[in-house]
Amino acid sequence: VKGQLRDIKSDVSIISVGANDLTQLANRGKFSSQYRKMLATIPASTTVVCFVVPDMVSLTRFDQPLRIIVGTMAGRLSCEIKDACADRKGTYLDIASKTGPRFRDDPEHLLANDNYHASNYGQEHWANAIAPVLERVLARR
Repeated sequence: VKGQLRDIKSDVSIISVGANDLTQLANRGKFSSQYRKMLATIPASTTVVCFVVPDMVSLTRFDQPLRIIVGTMAGRLSCEIKDACADRKGTYLDIASKTGPRFRDDPEHLLANDNYHASNYGQEHWANAIAPVLERVLARR
């Protein structure tokens, strides 16, 4: 956990874990511990929304069976995020399930030229999945 988030004044904090984060993490326990420490630095009055962005199986940069392996690792970390978010009384968004099928159907359009990061269209697809959740969270505040 780098720095302190307690000094930040916000109504809502959005915590997103991306493809770079997922592929550089080796230890599930260490990830969970660091993620929970980070959540603990956010003031209790702040509403938290947590999600993992990519459906790692859709990233055509990886050949099979590596995509399945990375996808499985991402799913495990996603479970850690979901549990930590629930403990924090936050809102968890399973964006990979909502957007992954379309990424798998149209990777040429939704992935950038590196076949790893989302293209502008992919980012828009994520934003369209995130927006309704944020609208509900903000409406409750």
